[in-house]
Amino acid sequence: MSENKYKSALRTTNLSFFNKLKNIITNSDITDESYEEIMETLILCDVGMENAEEITNRLQQRAREEKVYRADGLLPLLKEVLVDLLTENLAQEQDIDLPAIVMAVGVNGTGKTTTIAKMANRYVKQGKNVMLAAADTFRAAAVDQLSIWAKRINIPIVKSEMGADAASVAYDAATSAAARGVDLLIVDTAGRLQNKINLMQELGKMYNVLSKNKQDMNLYTFITVDATSGLNALSQIEAFAKACKLDGIVLSKVDGSSKGGIIIPIIMKHRLPVWFVGVGEGLDDLRKFDAREYVEAMLG
Repeated sequence: MSENKYKSALRTTNLSFFNKLKNIITNSDITDESYEEIMETLILCDVGMENAEEITNRLQQRAREEKVYRADGLLPLLKEVLVDLLTENLAQEQDIDLPAIVMAVGVNGTGKTTTIAKMANRYVKQGKNVMLAAADTFRAAAVDQLSIWAKRINIPIVKSEMGADAASVAYDAATSAAARGVDLLIVDTAGRLQNKINLMQELGKMYNVLSKNKQDMNLYTFITVDATSGLNALSQIEAFAKACKLDGIVLSKVDGSSKGGIIIPIIMKHRLPVWFVGVGEGLDDLRKFDAREYVEAMLG
């Protein structure tokens, strides 16, 4: 995937930041108001009050240390501050150690099923044997959608009838994957709201079933977070983390959002690895997260 594709996905976020910053980053002296306006811009871009304050304080300190007195010198410093903060708070990069089972979770409408297809396609292109499991047994459309993706990518899928026990589907898939020597099994789960206690408990049950039956495969869970959801993403991650162990995050729909800045509070609060960023609707539009590359594309 090209660098231009990544920058294109973050263009709306970039314009949002730039339009708010262009009256601050001028060829004039830095004032207290400069920092206040930068902090306000960060808040408006869904960075959050506490994080915006920390970022602004670090920016001010860095400007003093590097003797930057003109406002047009603040943008390069802001980029460095953001990269440093993301790098400090980002959990050590954790690639999926194959063979593995990956359970995908998230609220309705986050692009979870499409993310699964993109991830499967990515590993197939690396020459890996991939299998899907349609454990979203609440919606017939979800099984159909995943089946279409599996056929398109030319990989096997384990599924059952609508209303079947999701944990049983996961169990069957894990057993089949181990027998076939599959490198990667990706298990789709029903999209659910974080306040639906019974559905969240079902996730915990499914995770336990996979944990007990994974054999020699590693087990991971990732949550798909919709960039357009803004700060609501934080409560989603918190709720799902209580239902099952989260190992990674995929930020979807970055290309359709001006809220790409949400990645900052996500990382600063939850300290989870961001595995991938969805930068478009195509099968190849999934990019590994890199803090510097993301900040450069976001701030231009």
